[in-house]
Amino acid sequence: MSVFFTALRVLVRGIVDVVETPLALRDEHGKTAFFALPFSYEYAAREVLEDETISAPADVIVAQMSAAKAQVPEGARWVVAHALVAGGADGEAERALTRVGRIERE
Repeated sequence: MSVFFTALRVLVRGIVDVVETPLALRDEHGKTAFFALPFSYEYAAREVLEDETISAPADVIVAQMSAAKAQVPEGARWVVAHALVAGGADGEAERALTRVGRIERE
């Protein structure tokens, strides 16, 4: 889940969506659109975003960034938050999980 907030507004994200809706704020420099991009497995992103070319985590981010950019208001700055780590190694305390629906299995 991704969360952005101010004292008056909150943007909470759960699953990936074809339309990325920003939290839009205004300051003395104009409007800024904040996007909280949720994690998505490739197979889920392919289905939701209707893009069969998605085959790696980086492809998911590229598709999400494209969806976010399409929602940036005219002349606004935009900020995107998401974390993706590539090239890491599993530690002893980690276990591989595959998620099927709402059931996780090793």
